This record gives sequence, C-alpha cells and structure tokens, in this order.
Amino acid sequence: SYPADVYSGSVYLDGSDALTIPDSTAFTMGTNNFTIECWVYLSSVAQQVFIGTCDAPGNQGSMSFVLGLTNTSFPFAAVGYAGTMYYSTFGTTAKINQWYHIAGVRNGAMVNVYVNGVKGPDLNMGALAITDSSQVVGIGRNGAGNFEYVTGWISDVRIVNGTAVYTANTTPPTTPLTAIANTKLLCNFTNAGIYDASMNTNLRTVNDVKLSTTQYKYGLSSMYFDGTTDFVTVTGNQQ
Repeated sequence: SYPADVYSGSVYLDGSDALTIPDSTAFTMGTNNFTIECWVYLSSVAQQVFIGTCDAPGNQGSMSFVLGLTNTSFPFAAVGYAGTMYYSTFGTTAKINQWYHIAGVRNGAMVNVYVNGVKGPDLNMGALAITDSSQVVGIGRNGAGNFEYVTGWISDVRIVNGTAVYTANTTPPTTPLTAIANTKLLCNFTNAGIYDASMNTNLRTVNDVKLSTTQYKYGLSSMYFDGTTDFVTVTGNQQ
C-alpha cells in the first residue's frame, strides 16, 4: 500500500496479544555475537517485553534473550545462563507516543542495550554461553509466558545471530532494516492484506478476519467474517 523500502510498516499490540516464532537452532546464541532490535511506539510504559523467550512466569531456566522495558528503567537487554538472567539496563525513563529504536547487542564478552543509537552500560558475560531456550520467541510478550505484553506498535524486528551490528554510539537506522549477513528473523510488517488505501487511518483485524477469494465484488478478494468473534476496528489517524 506504500513503498516498503521508504516507510516500512508496524504491528499493533493491545496488551493482550502477541506474535510467536517456533523454537529453532537459528536462535541458539551460545557464545556468538548477536543483535536483537526493533522500533517501538508505546501506549504504556508498564513492564513489557518487545522480543524474548520464557517458558513460564517465574521460571527462568530456559530463557535465552529478552529485550524489553521495566517500570523503573528503559530499556533492558537480558540474557540467560544456567537458570539465571543477567541484565544490561539503560536507566532512562520511557515516554509514550514516540518512536524508539531499541537494540540488545553482544560483542565479545560485553552485552549492551542501545536506545536511539546511544550505547548503555556494559554487562560482562565473559565467555559464558547463553542458554539455548527450547521455547518460542515472542514478539510483544515474554516468549511462551502469558505475561509482560506490549501495548503499542512494533516495527522492524530483526534478530542477527553471529554479528554485533552496533559496537559504539551511532545514528539509529533511517531506512527499514534489511536481511544483512547472519539475519535469522526480519519482520518489517509491510504488505498488509487488509488496509485503508487512503492512508488516513489504521485498521486492526480482530481474531481471524481474513481475505477470501471465494466471493468478491471488485478486485480479486473480499473480507471474510465468521459471524462470531471476527471484526475490524479503525484505530484513528496515526501519523
């Protein structure tokens, strides 16, 4: 609906929904350098996880990596080793209704979190190999855990296993992220199936509203509703 190479897209999360990616060896970090990053536009600054893994609330045994926000510091990058989580925090209060580029990076022994290109304090992991989680990777919540949901928009989610993309203070990305070397996951959230072609409002599909080619008036498809819980809402002008 617009030039994806110029604007990219986003996914809206209402504080109770999320996306998950099945467990894969692609997300086994070990002692590798890595980069976990995204853009976020928050409607709430409650504790929440942008990207991460967790098997169950309060059980950190299979956690591997987490990028998120706490109630007192913004943001944090956390990594797991032998059932314990280690945190690198930025320590700046988050604000709602503005875009932030957030990245968690391991470069050799050091893990750092970056906010809008500014490098946070060092977390020295030494030669420790980060735990290999057996759980899903969550976007908008803490992996398989039913908690720490995001309220707001997330864009340009990228996981790079094998490269520290950022190693010092830098200018945050000015164009949509691309699949550079060692990219294992890239979600630009472009090419929506159901959208406002006038580009004045955002549409949110609820439950499993989908396009159908079985019946249509114009074009090659129409929206299909199952008569129970499906609907579409207009979220307003989000410039």
